[in-house]
Amino acid sequence: MKVNKFRDLTLMHINEETMMVLACDSCGGIGMKKHDALETPQEVVGYLTAGVALSELLAFRAKPITIVNNFCVEMNPTGEKIIGGIKKAITDCGLDQEMLLTGSTEENMPTVQTSIGITAIGMIDLKNWTKPRTYKGDDLIVVGKPKVGSEVLKSKEIPNIKIISLIKDILGINEILPVGSKGIDYEIGELCKSNDLDFKYTQTVEVDIKKSAGPVTCFIISGQKETILEQLTKYNVSYSYLGCFIEKC
Repeated sequence: MKVNKFRDLTLMHINEETMMVLACDSCGGIGMKKHDALETPQEVVGYLTAGVALSELLAFRAKPITIVNNFCVEMNPTGEKIIGGIKKAITDCGLDQEMLLTGSTEENMPTVQTSIGITAIGMIDLKNWTKPRTYKGDDLIVVGKPKVGSEVLKSKEIPNIKIISLIKDILGINEILPVGSKGIDYEIGELCKSNDLDFKYTQTVEVDIKKSAGPVTCFIISGQKETILEQLTKYNVSYSYLGCFIEKC
């Protein structure tokens, strides 16, 4: 079985027709325990952490089938509340809430700080799948704005995983890439690297391209500008034009 990495994803080629895709994320020091650095409802912790891993699978056009949750906290009450948030993230993706959810908790030692790890597993039917790809001349639009820490809790926008799940297969939308702690500019570099292109920024960039986007508080979309904007105007989200891809110099 061939195994390789593609950006933050692990790709496991089961056979000529099937590929398994793994995405993961972790969260520590955020929750309702005594020594958490940022006080946050446990349901929100579960939702946002699962949302990061799920958004990476969806953007790659993989079908999520399993979420593995490893909690360094007790099941009751903290773990149960985190699981509630994970289930909401699953629902917001348009997936069956009863999809396999498995994991482990810490029941032997008392914990004073919240810490969790999430692995999302997806499958791809290679016969009916087209790998997302960005082309020369594609426009690039960012949906949402980079937020981190307490900024995330104040956001009222529609969750990004919901938007990604709705637009990922639309003709004219070529590639979606969630933005995390390394920022927009880094992820644009990843798109250039994997598609052998360069990028030309518009003269008036309206977002901080170096700032961390925390738990995927924004994502970038390449493709036909008209098609992308037509889809985004259906939802209550902020977005801005970043520029276009050009031939590599």
